[in-house]
Amino acid sequence: MKHIAILLTNRANLARSQTVIEHLSRSNDCRITILACSSFVLEKFGRPVELIRHYPNTSLIEITSNVEGETLETQAKSTGLLLIELSSILHYEKPDALVVVADRFEILAGAISAAYQNIPVVHIQGGEVSGNIDDRVRNAVSMLSDLHFPCSEPALVRLERMAGRRGDIINHGCPAMDLVHTHEPNDPWKVLDRYSYVGNAPRPGTPYLLVVFHPETDLYEQARARAESFLAAMTSAEIGMNLVMLWPNVDAGSDAVAKEIRRLRESHINLPLAVYKHFAPEDYLDVMRGASVLVGNSSSFLREGLHLGKPAVVVGVRQANRDAGDNVVFAADLGADIVVRVREALRRKVTPGTMYGVGRAGEGIAREILRFIETRQLAYESAS
Repeated sequence: MKHIAILLTNRANLARSQTVIEHLSRSNDCRITILACSSFVLEKFGRPVELIRHYPNTSLIEITSNVEGETLETQAKSTGLLLIELSSILHYEKPDALVVVADRFEILAGAISAAYQNIPVVHIQGGEVSGNIDDRVRNAVSMLSDLHFPCSEPALVRLERMAGRRGDIINHGCPAMDLVHTHEPNDPWKVLDRYSYVGNAPRPGTPYLLVVFHPETDLYEQARARAESFLAAMTSAEIGMNLVMLWPNVDAGSDAVAKEIRRLRESHINLPLAVYKHFAPEDYLDVMRGASVLVGNSSSFLREGLHLGKPAVVVGVRQANRDAGDNVVFAADLGADIVVRVREALRRKVTPGTMYGVGRAGEGIAREILRFIETRQLAYESAS
């Protein structure tokens, strides 16, 4: 029996591993332990852990690991606390491999804990570039990993060039694109109506912009001022559209961004702005499909947005170096330039792209993980 642990830290992690979990759970020779932590288990962020489906031979362990505050200091402390908790859990569970996704600070704790206990690390989404500390975390995890699943050809090339990197590198695309290619679209306004929000939601059939603005940890001291500039541009008369906005993630600076959202909403109660905690991965795709333009600094705008053919305005420095398709225009300035770029994006017609896969990533990744573990088990048996 193969035992695989999968670390999930937020809603995006679930979207980018869901089809891998589905395919692994279909193996009669596989047991899965999902390790849910960080914002994924917190009510403040909508407890996305409750979105996990009930798969065969799959168990769930919830880990409370976040130190309150969302500062640079608490981000480091949360990483350390999670490292301690995961070390005990992995020692007890003794999985044959730990799967981690992308570049958040939490996965570094998982990779360190597993590597020091001789548990192979499987990394999905290595080799990409963005901004913030995410690049350093992503590359550090790649160095600690034994099996790599980059999600695009440019990422694969970077991993192959990375000095000191070890293990097989296989590109099956991004599992999140499996949902893009297989999910049957639903009415976005009906989807929005199922979720609680604060503010004023768009009336059915009216155009809206989907807005996501996460903290820029490299500019932590400026978090509130930059959020203020961004929100002022988005709610200006020059744009004048309904805004559907997601709450910022748990990174350092989140509290400052959240305070600015609250201040704006409470001082302008009639603004056409609705703020949601989170959406299920499939529902998020429907909300993206319904938006006229995607605006902000979520990596999903460059990934799922490209595959959906949705125009996106990517702002600030958080995603400044990402591989981007034809759907994206960048606005480095968080003020007037955003207005210009949004107007430009509203006029654009975008053709869907396939940079991040064609909808079969989960199946391929699951197959390779099982093969990797079986090869290790056979080698161990031969050595003994």
